[in-house]
Amino acid sequence: EVGTFGVFTDNTPTNNKLEAGESSDIYVWNQNTVSDGTISPIEGDSVISWNYTGSNEWFGGGIQTRQVRDLSNFSESGELSFKIKIPANVSFKVGIADTYTNENWVEFPANTTTYGLVRDGDWATATIPAADISGDLVALQSLEGMFYIASVDSQLPAGPFEMAIDDIIWTGGDEVI
Repeated sequence: EVGTFGVFTDNTPTNNKLEAGESSDIYVWNQNTVSDGTISPIEGDSVISWNYTGSNEWFGGGIQTRQVRDLSNFSESGELSFKIKIPANVSFKVGIADTYTNENWVEFPANTTTYGLVRDGDWATATIPAADISGDLVALQSLEGMFYIASVDSQLPAGPFEMAIDDIIWTGGDEVI
């Protein structure tokens, strides 16, 4: 992949992108605490909107590609960007995974601005450098877990809330010559 790669986006111009239900699947890992939400998209017609109904229980889910993707062109100057609407007092982490069982996570503590994400409960954008989201082990040339989101183990949500994620893209995928 090169240029801008869409993991979950409707209107953002991309060189290539995944289509939920066709080239990727969206999963909820703990269906006992997460159901469909009602938050409207920030762009386009599609949104991942979830309602967390638990208390002091974990949540998580993500987007898995049906065909392995090579995002190695994003390793030098690439970034993973996403828009999220989530209460400021909810800690969460975002991760990716390769086909070799390696995964890496970046934490977003409650009430803290991290990777540009302003935590005010409204729609905001986070932008994570490829080096941070891939860590030392994730092989960007063999990605299948394109975007994961989960609760932080030591900071589980105290009560119900609703969240939404939209416009997940990789940018800065320079073609190696």
